[in-house]
Amino acid sequence: MAIVVAVLVPIVGWLLEAIRGRARLHGFANIAGEIRQLADDLNGDVDRDQTDLLIHGSFEKWPVLVRFSHSSGEPGVHIQIPVPSNLTLFCYPASHKGEEGQTMVRTSDEKFMSRFHLSTNNSPLEVSMILSSPEVVAELGKICDSQTSLALENRSLDLSSREIIPGALATRLMTCVRGMARVAREVVEAMGSGELDSRSGPKRPANWFRITYLTAPVLILAALGVQAWMTRPAQNVSAETPKPTKSSIPDALATQIPNLQDWHVAEAAEFDADASAWLQQQGQRPTGHVTAAINDEARNDEAYVLKRSNVPAGGNGGRFVLFVDQQTRYDAELPQIDALGKISKDRIGSVEWRGRGPISGPDGDGIILIQRYNDPTSALIFFMSGPKLLTGVPKDFRTLSLE
Repeated sequence: MAIVVAVLVPIVGWLLEAIRGRARLHGFANIAGEIRQLADDLNGDVDRDQTDLLIHGSFEKWPVLVRFSHSSGEPGVHIQIPVPSNLTLFCYPASHKGEEGQTMVRTSDEKFMSRFHLSTNNSPLEVSMILSSPEVVAELGKICDSQTSLALENRSLDLSSREIIPGALATRLMTCVRGMARVAREVVEAMGSGELDSRSGPKRPANWFRITYLTAPVLILAALGVQAWMTRPAQNVSAETPKPTKSSIPDALATQIPNLQDWHVAEAAEFDADASAWLQQQGQRPTGHVTAAINDEARNDEAYVLKRSNVPAGGNGGRFVLFVDQQTRYDAELPQIDALGKISKDRIGSVEWRGRGPISGPDGDGIILIQRYNDPTSALIFFMSGPKLLTGVPKDFRTLSLE
């Protein structure tokens, strides 16, 4: 009987979730298929906020919130992406009568300016670094029209469209999301966010109903085996944090890295050959572990590049972990890591940065992380300035001298 119940519970749960999904789309039945497609494209969930319909998802690691509304006075479609920058920029159709932004700005694209108004609350010089990019202006032209406006303020990029227009809706909105992500990326890279902030924004809610009906059969079947397990001799289960098979990470640091058992410290052969040759020209060797005096008050700061023990087919990603004064200050997975090295404090001061660059100088040495050797703008330099961990993007890392 317990086995029968364990089989029936997920089936009934799936049926109930399908019914709830239909109810969640109430009032939006004419675009239900488009909403499901958009949710799949954003790897997100469909939710309700009273009469409004929401999609919580993400695109290229940017959190995305899409809101559909039939309420009067509210935009029919609203897309929000959090951006870690204090820059403001407003793009409205030429017919718009509002006064968003204190200062009007222009681009060299006269055709674009004939269709839209651009304004900001920052200095025109700051905004010009963004609008000077033809790619940004091109994306603005794609995602904005006579019914649509774009606003960057309060560390959030928001796109509003007056009406919900059926017909290829998911495709059109994904074009908007891609364009907004491109604009957000250009803003962060050009302005230089300085301190690495955790991106805040709409979070994907946990589906506790699904978790419950999928977990219940496991608990039922586990309960059936409790008696047998209780009759077995007690097993000595180690409470220590699992260590990667190829790791040289000290225990005091390894315990701070979640899910470390799935990773190992990268070896020289796992890095890009061209990037490794460039490092050797700089007097450094390719390695997954670099020590540097990043903090002026400490001399035991460590940086690691980790690789998965079991790499998925076609995968070339890695994980970068940085410790300052024995504490984790940065831990992130990246699609590609080609090299890791150290750059001296004096050399950091002479770096030509892409965009605005870091807001202050280093206290000590820095760590340079090269994501794609064939892309001269893909490197990141990490260093400490007081209590803050700062980062900057060199204009061309291949022109740098590290020591």
